[in-house]
Amino acid sequence: MTKQLRRVLALYIEERGTLDTDILFVSMDNAPFAERSIQYQLKYYGKISGVGNYVSVSPHAFRRTFCRLKVEASTNLFLLQRLTGHSTLDMLRRYVQIFATDLITI
Repeated sequence: MTKQLRRVLALYIEERGTLDTDILFVSMDNAPFAERSIQYQLKYYGKISGVGNYVSVSPHAFRRTFCRLKVEASTNLFLLQRLTGHSTLDMLRRYVQIFATDLITI
């Protein structure tokens, strides 16, 4: 975690206040966000920022991109499997898309 992220999270937690939950991000009524709500918000902010016009903006797209970047950085697949919580390497493989241009460089 970067120092900047640590500072921003500390400010967020200070403003949010202490709660009786392990959940970091909560709604206005201090309840966990619904999965669909997060998907909708990401799609909305992707659209208004213009990013969504070029790439998919969703939790799934972020997770897939994280996996792909880690593979490209030669991260150990068993470590990546643990980081992402996948039960098998086959499940992890679904998140890592290999394109034809990648095959040329192998």
